[in-house]
Amino acid sequence: MRRHQREPLATRVRVSWTPPDGATQYMICNSVDISESGLRITGKERLTVGQYVHIQVDAYNLRGQASVRSCTHVKMNNEIGLEFSNGLRWRPDPAPAA
Repeated sequence: MRRHQREPLATRVRVSWTPPDGATQYMICNSVDISESGLRITGKERLTVGQYVHIQVDAYNLRGQASVRSCTHVKMNNEIGLEFSNGLRWRPDPAPAA
């Protein structure tokens, strides 16, 4: 059972990381869904489970670090599960008052 409910999310996510050779890499991904503690994205690059990445979701003013929890090849992309770290959390906007 998941700790937090997932909500669909369709927006662009910028992901960057620094591999052992020291040259920072990045890719633009599509989000699938989000929860308070994590994000699922699809992207062309295969990431290593346990690796830390920096994420930037401009549409939701969300920036910070996350760890790769899963990376599965699906069709022509990789589906990547990220868990937020260093206190990063996502909270949905409250419903407007009626």
